Amino acid sequence: MKKTTAVFITLIAALTALICICSLSRTVGDSICYEKAATLLEQHDYENAAEEFARLGVYRDSEVLCKYARLRASFDEGSDSSIYRAYSLIKNIDREYTGTRFVSDISGDIAFISGLYRTLGENMAAKPEL
Repeated sequence: MKKTTAVFITLIAALTALICICSLSRTVGDSICYEKAATLLEQHDYENAAEEFARLGVYRDSEVLCKYARLRASFDEGSDSSIYRAYSLIKNIDREYTGTRFVSDISGDIAFISGLYRTLGENMAAKPEL
């Protein structure tokens, strides 16, 4: 009986240790991937940053930074539809982002895209009706 209990306790302890190691490994791996994605975003490699953030899923603020990287990758300041879409998205990204690392980047993009959006609206208002 004592031997069976000791074996059972040893198995439980080993299983618990294995779960802890796997969990820690996942956390460290996610942290490394997050840092890689953030560095890509800082280097303006938006497509690869979006891919890396997408792989992370819900880890930290990866979802919102994935949206931001995709926005930056697809933004075309010469396209009216791109400006309109970006204006809607950047405001949502600003509301959703709770980190601090990219606050100035997002704020700068809000100002830039808002200016383009206002100019677009002014140009549309100035066009005579046909």
